[in-house]
Amino acid sequence: MDRVYQSNAVGTPPAATPSSGAYPTAGNKSVGQLATVPGPYWFYSITEEIRNAIVAAGLTPDPAQVNQLASAMAKFLPLSGGTMTGTIKTAGDAIIGKTDSSYLSVFGGTNVSGGASLELNGKIRSDVEGHFRVVARDDSNAVTLHGKPDGSLTWGGKNVITSAGGTFTGTIEFSAADGMIRKPNANTRMVIRGSNAFEAGGSLYLNGKDYSSNSGGFQIYAHDGATSRCLLGLPSGALTWDKNRLVTMPNYSAGISIATSIASYTAPSDGYLMLFMQFDEINIELVQIKVNNVVVGGYRNWAGAWSGNNVHITLPLSKGDVVTGLLTNTNANIKANVKTFFPMKGA
Repeated sequence: MDRVYQSNAVGTPPAATPSSGAYPTAGNKSVGQLATVPGPYWFYSITEEIRNAIVAAGLTPDPAQVNQLASAMAKFLPLSGGTMTGTIKTAGDAIIGKTDSSYLSVFGGTNVSGGASLELNGKIRSDVEGHFRVVARDDSNAVTLHGKPDGSLTWGGKNVITSAGGTFTGTIEFSAADGMIRKPNANTRMVIRGSNAFEAGGSLYLNGKDYSSNSGGFQIYAHDGATSRCLLGLPSGALTWDKNRLVTMPNYSAGISIATSIASYTAPSDGYLMLFMQFDEINIELVQIKVNNVVVGGYRNWAGAWSGNNVHITLPLSKGDVVTGLLTNTNANIKANVKTFFPMKGA
């Protein structure tokens, strides 16, 4: 489509005809109404409107073609099967830019530095296949929320979440000097600090079972910048504060069978002595157990003869304690008397 006239065309456009605001008519002879005359400016304006749309779409007007207006409309408003190219702009408020076939950008301002923006990357874009980025931006700062198909999500370059089965790496830090949660290396220990450095406040260390020291234990530190104190707990049952033992547990997995008699026994370390005695056909008045010659337990038969009775005694001992047993009636028949000593863990 182009400017084509059969004859009598001139080299300059016609002057605009004042608009009457009315509508054209074919005329009516019976009432003396003449037909509307379009005038040269009407032909000019219609032709130029169509021609300018063709030129704006990047096409060259061609008088031999009568479908160029349709081609131009397809470029501006792609219909089914059409492809949009270039950039969509709104009146100074925002811009949607498709710079190439691999990603789409949406800007809150007139360009990427004009405010917040969104970037949606196609799966064919190198290095950021299928990623999205949402940027918060003003004149001084720009922070990016970056999501990846592997499930990771970062804000300002720091991990904020991983998908199920994902692995968290790095450090979570709170606002200035408030605190941090830190995983320094995989499968070893987790560190939680009340401030951004060990010397600046309290902290908690949770050790993995494969950590090089205090395996499977925890350490809670109190620190004021000059002095530190540590509460240490270990799987063995030991609990210490500033290296002073608070609690220990008997080592039930390392019991030592002592003897089958009720003769005296000296504790080799802190621990527990467990006695098991079975009496058969006895006439006994009293069984006494002494620690360091002080009676700590006993069993008295008020009814007379017993048969098949079992007695269990558990004694907490300190290193060097001497345990003795006394039967006041020698007619007693002790069928079994087993003593097992359980040392304290760490003792």
